[in-house]
This record gives sequence, structure tokens and C-alpha cells, in this order.
Amino acid sequence: MAPPSQVLTLRGHRKSVNTLICEEATHPNVLASGSDDGTCRIWDIRTTRVTKCLNVKKALGTDKEDEIAVNSLAFGKSTAGAESAYIYVAAGRKVLTFDMRQSALIVDCVDREVFPESEDEINVLSRHPGKHGRYLSVPDDTGSIRVYDLESHCLFKTLRGQHTNICSAALFRPNGAWDLVSGGMDGLLLFWDFFRGRVKFRIDLNSLEGSGTCASANDEGEGCGTQQMFNPPLVHSIVCAPNGKSCAVGLGDASVAVVDFGSKQIVRRLKHHKAMVSQVHFPAFCSQNRLISAANDAKVCLWDYRAALSLDAPVGCGVSEASSTLVLKEFALGSSPNAVVTTSQHSFIVVADVSKEISAFSVV
Repeated sequence: MAPPSQVLTLRGHRKSVNTLICEEATHPNVLASGSDDGTCRIWDIRTTRVTKCLNVKKALGTDKEDEIAVNSLAFGKSTAGAESAYIYVAAGRKVLTFDMRQSALIVDCVDREVFPESEDEINVLSRHPGKHGRYLSVPDDTGSIRVYDLESHCLFKTLRGQHTNICSAALFRPNGAWDLVSGGMDGLLLFWDFFRGRVKFRIDLNSLEGSGTCASANDEGEGCGTQQMFNPPLVHSIVCAPNGKSCAVGLGDASVAVVDFGSKQIVRRLKHHKAMVSQVHFPAFCSQNRLISAANDAKVCLWDYRAALSLDAPVGCGVSEASSTLVLKEFALGSSPNAVVTTSQHSFIVVADVSKEISAFSVV
């Protein structure tokens, strides 16, 4: 099968692009990007031109690179209305709110009060996928997760004391009102009731190669084997399936773990990459059946996710490995990827890497 071809290149950032978001249902033909240059840029995919530049550097009033680099973005509510026009921008330890309806091409002031500063650098933002999209999760390098109420613009809950290292991602589970999944550099996947602030169960990825051990919140999380020391399976990225029944986790050992929420176990390991998997993403053009992974081997893979889930699940601690037979397409990048998103209208895979440019590939 022919690999995807590069069809678009978006140029405008002055430094490395760290993050991308695209939600066509609410923001058709819109792509947002964040960079080390201290800006968030709003693009029209049809013309590949910037329609608005959010100047985080000026909004914060500082030139310090560690404070102005944009690490993550999240759109406001997924329903039409005023709240959907907001975009939340994580830079350093702060989350800023901008209104994309502002008429100015360059916006250098925030539209709402900056959220209270986190304890350490913020990682991936996640907005609740529920009907009202009311909550925003903000994980940081201390291992803590702050959950903000976007309607009141106030802190709702702080989840702490469980991750012992960087919390790299904390995502709300679709169709699970109070469910949140977090993972970090301690090799733990935690499944929270964020309303009560409690861990319901956990999966310790530091155990035997299968890494499928499940423990309750009261267990010590010990696995059924020895700890893996070389290229440990630390959590770098998480994505929940749209139906909320499973999630995929990009790991430091170059694999993708597929977690079934019903059995509370890892049921599959997808192995094809040769380096840490930094990005996992369900493509907008086929979100139920396909999975995209991108890794530091500078490769992007499109997996048959339905087939991975339909394989006979193993019993006990063992977890079966699905290899290259489930890779439908793959293509190489010029360098390691920082972010991956997709569009449904044009079936694009959009990739940002350590360069200043953003590339779009067609999978049709």
C-alpha cells in the first residue's frame, strides 16, 4: 500500500512547533498550533495561511523562554456558542484564555484571568468530551493534576499524591462522567474518579514485559515479574477511543499498549516502532477503526485498531503482541514528531516536529 503523500506545508512559526489541535465539528477548516516562539497561531487549512496570532509572550509580559513556550492547547466547549470560541493555551506553568472572535490579527492580551500558576511545567491539556465540556485537566511535572471548572473559571479539584514523577497526560474518558485516565514517568496508569479525587484502579507498567498487571487502588501495584530497566515503558501519550471503552498508550519502550476499560487490563501491545512512542491519536477520518502512532524513530504508523481489539484476549498476566501485520500504512518524517492531529474533511494527517514547519499528509 502506497505511503501517504505530503500535500501541504504550513510556515509561520519561528521556532519548534510543540502542539496542534483540530476540531472540525466546532471549528471547520481551523488548525491551531503552539510553539517555542511564544505564539499560538490559528490557521485556515484551505489556504495554509495564519488567520490569527495569539502572542503569549506579550500577554505574559516576559521574554523568558521557559515561561513563554506553548506546550499544549485546548479549545473551549465542543458545542456551538460563545464558550466554544475560547482557546486555552498552556505556557510554562500557566494556562491563558484567548477569545478567537477578536477582530485583531495579532492578539496580545488574554480575555479572562490567567488560571492560578501550577507547581511545575504543564504538559498536555484535556477538555472534558461530555455534552457541556465543562472541565479542563492540567497535569504537570510534579505529578499533580489540576481540574478546572471552565464555567466558573475556578479550580474544581487537585489530584495529587499518586504519581511519583512527571504526569505526562491526563485525559477524560468519553461517556464516563467522572472518569479520568492519567499516566506518567513513574510507569503508572491511574484511573480516577475525579469528582471524589480517588484512584479506582491502576496498571503498573513497570512489571514483566507484558505489563498487563491490574491492581486496585488499595494494592501496591506489584506486577507478576521483574522490573524492566532498559527503555522502560514510561507513559508519554494517551488517547481514549471515542466510545470510551478502551484507550491507547504510547510508551517509552517503543510499543503502544491497548487498555480495555471493562477488564481493567492491557489486552494488546502494538510493536513496530524502534523508539519511544510520543504520540497516539484516533484519526478523525476513521476514529472507531484506526489508530495513529508517531515515535522518535521519525515514523508515523496507521494501525488497524478494530483488528487489534478483536484478537482473542489472553488470560492471566500475559499480553499478546500485535506486530507489523496490523500496520496499514507508515511513512517517515524528517525528524522526531512533537504533535499529530487529523482532519476528517480532507483525510489529512498533520504533523509538527522539531522544525518550524507543519506538514500535512494525505491518506486517500
